[in-house]
Amino acid sequence: MYTKKNVITKEIPMIDTIIFDIGRVLVKFDWQEYIASFHFPKETADILGRAVFLNSAWPEYDRSALPDEEILTRLCLAAPGYEKEIRLVFDNFPCSLSLLPHAIPWITSLKKRGFHIYYLSNYAETTRRKNPDALAFIPLCDGGLMSCDIKHIKPEPEIYQALLTRFQINPENAVFIDDSMPNLEAAKEFCLHTILFENYPSASAQLERLLAPPDAC
Repeated sequence: MYTKKNVITKEIPMIDTIIFDIGRVLVKFDWQEYIASFHFPKETADILGRAVFLNSAWPEYDRSALPDEEILTRLCLAAPGYEKEIRLVFDNFPCSLSLLPHAIPWITSLKKRGFHIYYLSNYAETTRRKNPDALAFIPLCDGGLMSCDIKHIKPEPEIYQALLTRFQINPENAVFIDDSMPNLEAAKEFCLHTILFENYPSASAQLERLLAPPDAC
């Protein structure tokens, strides 16, 4: 069992495992663009953004420990009078996600080179069930965890520990790619190497530098 900071690196490790976040890394997630697709007046769109995606209750949707109706009730309380619009945005959200063009080619290329591939993501059970096409990359992976599987969300330490333990991943030999700095900081507590995903070309280049043999640097 791996615990926080229990690995001491004495030499440059050889990376053999890549762990991907899903949203914004492998799957398109842009809630501002999604809300704009409804063509609400700007004031309404701003209210809905705060009531739904910026609401402290939204991470509980990803945790999937509560019924969706309870989450929806909490969201509606943030914007009385907009219940109909909030329900519309909430109910159709899963279908707004789509697989990014680089996802499958990136994973396929890494797999052909012999790397182990896993995913670790805050992802709701409802979203997974309603839009399986966005997760077409999963059969290519060696495994992974979603928050809905264990009722913990990043950056809670339990979700990192669960991934490392379940798949016997040595963090010294693994790199985690995520678009959230708090999630990466939490990963570093387990001695995982990290890359902040801002766009595919940059993240891919950073990964290749990390994967290069020490004598190639």
